[in-house]
Amino acid sequence: MPKRVLVVDDDDDIRRTVQVHLKRAGYQIILARDGKEALEKARAELPDLIVMDVMMPRMSGFDALEHLKADGTTEAIPVVMLTAESRDEDLFVGWSRGVHSYLTKPFRPDEVVATVKSILDE
Repeated sequence: MPKRVLVVDDDDDIRRTVQVHLKRAGYQIILARDGKEALEKARAELPDLIVMDVMMPRMSGFDALEHLKADGTTEAIPVVMLTAESRDEDLFVGWSRGVHSYLTKPFRPDEVVATVKSILDE
């Protein structure tokens, strides 16, 4: 059974790009548009990994990450932040809330696939 990845981004083009490349690599993809929807889908679907933006409407990726790590059913799901927010302060917030890895925008789709693969193959 293919590993399942939840892709969370409010930008349709980015979400679609990540979806297409991860699907080609053999992953099953679940999509969400913001942090609030990500929490709902993570709890319902229990993906193997989450790739998530930081700056989104309704709930930021950092806030969603904090909720995921505080929930016993989702706390062990690795989260990769895919974001334009790469200042030291932003990185610190993510690391302190339990992010597994960071990728910065603009990104190369093959880098996303390689990161996901390396985490899921650990």
